[in-house]
Amino acid sequence: MNGNWIVTESGGDKLCQDEIMEKNLLDGTWPIHQFKEGLPVAERKAEWIRFKEQFERIVQCKGGASPKMKINALKVFAGNYLLSVIEGHECKEAGDEYRKTVEAIDAYFDGMCDTMRERIKLREMSMRSDEWFSDWVLRLERQAKFCSFDEKQKEGEVVQAILRRSVPAIAAKLYEMAEVLENDIHRIIKLGKRLDATRQDDSQRVWNGSFGSGVGVTQGGEGGVNAVMKSRAKADSRMAPYNSRGDQSTGGCRKCGKKHGFAECAAFMARCYRCDTKGHFARMCNRGGTGKWQKAAGGKRQTPVNRVEINEAVMKESGNV
Repeated sequence: MNGNWIVTESGGDKLCQDEIMEKNLLDGTWPIHQFKEGLPVAERKAEWIRFKEQFERIVQCKGGASPKMKINALKVFAGNYLLSVIEGHECKEAGDEYRKTVEAIDAYFDGMCDTMRERIKLREMSMRSDEWFSDWVLRLERQAKFCSFDEKQKEGEVVQAILRRSVPAIAAKLYEMAEVLENDIHRIIKLGKRLDATRQDDSQRVWNGSFGSGVGVTQGGEGGVNAVMKSRAKADSRMAPYNSRGDQSTGGCRKCGKKHGFAECAAFMARCYRCDTKGHFARMCNRGGTGKWQKAAGGKRQTPVNRVEINEAVMKESGNV
């Protein structure tokens, strides 16, 4: 059998086993961000709570760590500023050294943070109209951590914020059902999530209806797309309406000479004074022939006729000259 055997006493075996457990604890990945240094004094408590919760979740996943190992791991990932704080408040007494050390650090940052300002901030928070109810509850619970409430007072503050400062569609119904639910925070949050799901479904239904009706949607800066109008064919393609086909040199209509859409030609019921037919203006006529004004002049056919003569004839016919 190959391998190196270490022969020690029972105390040495225990020490070696602790070293192996600590090595296994520190091995592997530690997806944790170090304590941010250089933060304003008012933000250091929030950063400490973030770092502590992230550290404890990772240690819980690894498992099998003694309090002394937790303190050593905490020092490894703390950073320079937090390391000095840990060393200044580290508990040397036997027992749960990690818990006592963390409580001492909590008290240190509590004295540094303005608790009254954090409580005022909590009581001024309100739910945004475009916010999910679950995100609103998480914001309240995160802010309540900085206010140094006991557990019962913390639940009361969160419940009051949910009942009074949620969006009106949710707050009104929750306020009516608060006594029925006995002000239980878990039951209130559960009902609030159901009401929020209904609210989101209604808003989505309105959104879809605005698309189906062709009305532009102003919410979010977006609008409905009319696929028929957006994919209009080119002017001279065979799929384009007849009235919108125009001369390639000008791109205008062959009936009225202007650019327009389907069934918008201004010469639809106009009578041509050159060929005496309806459907186009005289200035766009290319058929020749004798109109009323030409018959009155002796019935002589004059082709081509310039536009000046046509305009003079039109004005004479209407009596404007």
